[in-house]
Amino acid sequence: YVGEITAVDPRPLDLLLTAGYLPVLAPIGFWKEKPDQLMNVNADTAAGAVAAALGASALVLLTDVASVRDAAGAPISEMTAEAVDGLIESGVASGGMIPKLRACARAAAAGVRCSVVDGREPHILRTVLEGKSAGTLVTA
Repeated sequence: YVGEITAVDPRPLDLLLTAGYLPVLAPIGFWKEKPDQLMNVNADTAAGAVAAALGASALVLLTDVASVRDAAGAPISEMTAEAVDGLIESGVASGGMIPKLRACARAAAAGVRCSVVDGREPHILRTVLEGKSAGTLVTA
């Protein structure tokens, strides 16, 4: 079964983070109507929802391309959440990029700094978390 996220309870994560732990999450959900029935949730979708619920300062989604590209194939260094819908509706964004961009739009709407970057680049997380430009930044 594959599910969509309807709500995130950040309290357990807040407790772990406050206690100094770094939680590692598996994107598994359950139905309220059938709590014994587990379902898969797209990991990017889950990351965006959790980041938004926690009020995270940043969300970095790693992929195998240097950045999101526009219809002409040019890299996009920064885009708004509204532009995400346009890229998806026009078919420019496709495949695995769609849940990444939707996750960033959701997180950005909650005030989270969200970037899509090439996870193969050395030290890319440090680069992004230091506020340096890399990949594509999605803003509210």
